[in-house]
Amino acid sequence: MGVPVGSAAPPESEQQLEDTAAVPAGLLFPGDRTGHMSVRYLMDRFRLAREAAGRPDLTIHHLRHTALTIAGQHGATAAEFQARAGGHASQAAMAIYQHATLDRDKSLGEKIGTTYEPWQASRP
Repeated sequence: MGVPVGSAAPPESEQQLEDTAAVPAGLLFPGDRTGHMSVRYLMDRFRLAREAAGRPDLTIHHLRHTALTIAGQHGATAAEFQARAGGHASQAAMAIYQHATLDRDKSLGEKIGTTYEPWQASRP
């Protein structure tokens, strides 16, 4: 199952799609021999990528957590979380990924504040 990324996909992904996923069931990141990527194949490449990024501490779970947290910050519904999380997003998991961040809390406070002035002005 694919996960839409919208316009955030880097330009290089267009060429990757043409090279590896030209058909609807094509794989964006195929494995070396069998089509589907094995865990070892993925982890070998992931280790290289995180070292190149200067983040040897990153895990695959960190990437998943970040992606689902961002989805929560943008208002993902329970059904959307389940779809993105692979169908096993419990209420507890959704609470983890919808945790508050300082920036988001500040943004919500500002939005709430904009409703106060009109309300105050409308009072007799």
